[in-house]
Amino acid sequence: MDGVQDVLACVRLLAPQLEEKADSVLEAYIGLAEPFVDAEKFGPFYVQALANYAAHLMTIQSVIATDGATGGALTAGSITSEREGDLQRSYGNVGASSDDLLAKTAYGKAFLAIRRRCIVPIKTRMG
Repeated sequence: MDGVQDVLACVRLLAPQLEEKADSVLEAYIGLAEPFVDAEKFGPFYVQALANYAAHLMTIQSVIATDGATGGALTAGSITSEREGDLQRSYGNVGASSDDLLAKTAYGKAFLAIRRRCIVPIKTRMG
């Protein structure tokens, strides 16, 4: 790891709403995120990827604390259509991808963008 302090500084820069959190709390979330981010695969983007993943975990935890683990913010699919007259709303497929939860926060989306940039899946004509 490039150093917890580098990741901590990056988290503070990327997620200003986490400013009031103690360093020990942020370091704990960085520790939780670390197994999901491989330093070798992410290369120069490692610190940024780890910081985004840790900020994502903290944001999700905040949503769970507010709405509960089964709250609609986390369990509903994305809105695919909306109508105002007679109030109609349609949701996309829930659980269609293992990245659905990451797509629920800006930090998760940033992590996914970095991951797409650094880790390119190899496909052959056989699948």
